[in-house]
Amino acid sequence: MNTEALFFDPTEEYLCDGKLRFRTNAGDAQSVSCVFDTEEKKMGKMQSDAIFDYYETDAREGKVYFVIQGTDGTSAVYDVLGAHENTETGSGYEPVPFIIIPSFDTPSWSKGALMYQIFVDRFYNGDTSGDVKDEEYIYLGRPVKHKEWDELPETFDVANFHGGDLQGVLQKLDYLRSMGVEVIYFNPIFTSPSNHKYDTEDYRHVDPHFGGNSVFAELVREMHRRGMKVILDGVFNHCSERNIWMQIQEYFNYNRNGEYESWWDNITLPKLNYENSRELEDEVMDIAGMWLKEPYCIDGWRLDVAADLGHSPEYNHKFWKRFRREVKSVNPDAVIIAEHYGDASEWLKGDEWDTVMNYDGFMEPVSAFLTGMEKHSDTFDENAVGDGVRFMNTVRYMKSVMSMPSILSAMNELDNHDHSRFLTRTNRVAGRLGALGSKAAQDGTNICFLRQAQVLQMTMQGAPTIYYGDEAGLRGFTDPDSRRTYPWGNEDPECLEFCAGMTKLHNESRALRRGSMIWLKAERNVISFARTLGQEKYFVIIHTGDNEFDIDIPVRTAGITDEECLQGLVYTDCWNYGFTGGKVPVKDGIARIRIKPHGGYVLKNSAD
Repeated sequence: MNTEALFFDPTEEYLCDGKLRFRTNAGDAQSVSCVFDTEEKKMGKMQSDAIFDYYETDAREGKVYFVIQGTDGTSAVYDVLGAHENTETGSGYEPVPFIIIPSFDTPSWSKGALMYQIFVDRFYNGDTSGDVKDEEYIYLGRPVKHKEWDELPETFDVANFHGGDLQGVLQKLDYLRSMGVEVIYFNPIFTSPSNHKYDTEDYRHVDPHFGGNSVFAELVREMHRRGMKVILDGVFNHCSERNIWMQIQEYFNYNRNGEYESWWDNITLPKLNYENSRELEDEVMDIAGMWLKEPYCIDGWRLDVAADLGHSPEYNHKFWKRFRREVKSVNPDAVIIAEHYGDASEWLKGDEWDTVMNYDGFMEPVSAFLTGMEKHSDTFDENAVGDGVRFMNTVRYMKSVMSMPSILSAMNELDNHDHSRFLTRTNRVAGRLGALGSKAAQDGTNICFLRQAQVLQMTMQGAPTIYYGDEAGLRGFTDPDSRRTYPWGNEDPECLEFCAGMTKLHNESRALRRGSMIWLKAERNVISFARTLGQEKYFVIIHTGDNEFDIDIPVRTAGITDEECLQGLVYTDCWNYGFTGGKVPVKDGIARIRIKPHGGYVLKNSAD
């Protein structure tokens, strides 16, 4: 049996109209069964083509893997991690099943959507009359400061303001559309004393320094007119100690000394005590609905530290179930994205969150594979660099904790406001701003690694999410250094050009937005996969080594015959990049491709 031909990926080609489909090599299988939880069910052969046979059965909710009996007497199990030999006496292997929830889906617009994250104070100053003034008020015992646009963050930076506002975003919408941006996710914009605004004073009002409610309403109208979507940051686990709610004792948890409970002992972040007040829960639900309605009509919420809300798992799930009902009752097409680290499967069963920020299935494995750096730049792991098998298995494993709709809508970020800039990680220097200083975040960085990362970001399953300034070459250690201002007029032109080319490629392809992901190769310094949907097939190769050689890619596994060839679309290496390439013939199901040091390649099927 040709186990490399075995395939299932719960995308629309393999899970559709209530049917589950599995693929084998033509003529290889004597029988194919799917195992839902513990119940095994035979599948019927429904279709064949020049290369493969396809088996089907009715889909149902649960966890599923497949058992294949070959015509040659061999047997295999296929699960999230691929094909495994299955002997008659049992191999002892415990399958890692896929999650199937036929009744659940994420908004169609969110699948593979190109998103852009904006930390408002640092993006663009469109109205200087609203700038925070020096010593306008005291925050954390210090007078706030207005900083010049090109000044770099200080170690204590939360009370420093550069003047970015929503009018600035409005003025840059055409730029964002030119970069292919379809969705903007805003860090918090509600009234708050800090520049990050995760300590909310008033959830019903946009901070006046950002322009207030009227400017936000205008911004959303202009975004919708351009076909763009808006996601706001919902910080509902905690608020500001200046919030008017502090006058309502039931909303918080106080100890014997009259001190309120705060999130992670941050005194500026009092933790909300929902269990003690149905009124508080009702208020937050009303706030969530308010911003989804006229005149704002936002398109979704990103939920800050969502798993921390409440004081018990039971209440946390109860809250998010109600939150989903309330949000979807106002706008069924709104998306709910949670900030979460680790296994989020308990919240992704179809009745709470839609999806998550994809730290575990994208940010961390991409950073480890290309740079060896942990996402805060705190540690460097030399063994992780170029470990293709580890990368493949980490990405594959996410299908055992997330259903496919959640994966296709997950935010695939290289970095964000909480972590070091990806470009800084390429210098493989462990440390932070306070210890190393700003200059160290610039030194020794390698743009070709960023280009490789952007190839992965724009071709892997999920919603590629650009953190403002990554496309312009911004560097920075972890928070607060990752919150540098956008370098208007000083962008790296090569970074802009490459990013724009990759976003165009992504946005024009249904396969890259919604298609299956077929692993072709994973070894030391090399990974290769295909993204397929119908007759549209893309092939991606990433090489982390310092050498140059010819590599054989088994494209037959993705359904390519010898009558076809591959057309080069993108190349990047340690010297150059471009959006062109020659044709690569296919012989005996193999495409031989020349790869260069630190190369990244995208090809597409083409008639010879």
